[in-house]
Amino acid sequence: MLIIPVLIMVSTLANSNPPEDKARFFPVNVERKSAAQKQSGYATGYGYTRAGALSDAIKNVPKGATRRVGKYVKEGKKWRCTIKWTK
Repeated sequence: MLIIPVLIMVSTLANSNPPEDKARFFPVNVERKSAAQKQSGYATGYGYTRAGALSDAIKNVPKGATRRVGKYVKEGKKWRCTIKWTK
């Protein structure tokens, strides 16, 4: 009979909110980037093959950016590849 009240008391203390001055394990507010904070642009690369133009364009994309499908245009003997990126 004495075990049940003790278990209820322990579970109540475990589920209580932590004090505000102590560090929490999980962040309270999750920061999200709004549309105004996003950066985007185009990277262009040139090469004698489509693969060469794509690899040159990928070198011009900033680190951590997500790239989209490239567009290829034949200019004389070379290919030009343009990639849209967002960060």
